[in-house]
Amino acid sequence: MSLSRLGGLLESSASYIGLKQNLEKRGRVFARAQVLTEGTAFLLATLWRDLGRPVLVVTPRPEDARSLHDQMATWSDEDTSILHFPATDTLPFERLMSDLDTSQDRLRTLSAL
Repeated sequence: MSLSRLGGLLESSASYIGLKQNLEKRGRVFARAQVLTEGTAFLLATLWRDLGRPVLVVTPRPEDARSLHDQMATWSDEDTSILHFPATDTLPFERLMSDLDTSQDRLRTLSAL
């Protein structure tokens, strides 16, 4: 079920309008906003839809990234692709093979960027 239609609720917010206009300025690639944790995915999915350009989100922990990815998928249209760059299970200099699915997800995301 897509909740993307609820994104219109933000259009009446002066804070959202200011953030969106700030990001729409030519050459502007970074903006800062304070959002309740529960509203982060809703705001990001709506901004992504309204701006019509790629949005890169960096989280402090891998589990935060997975959770945010899943939540943004709920707030976005079904035909959009939100990519996740998963963390590897191995350390950079370990001589272990990383999981094939994880490697493919990482390559797919890098290719899209």
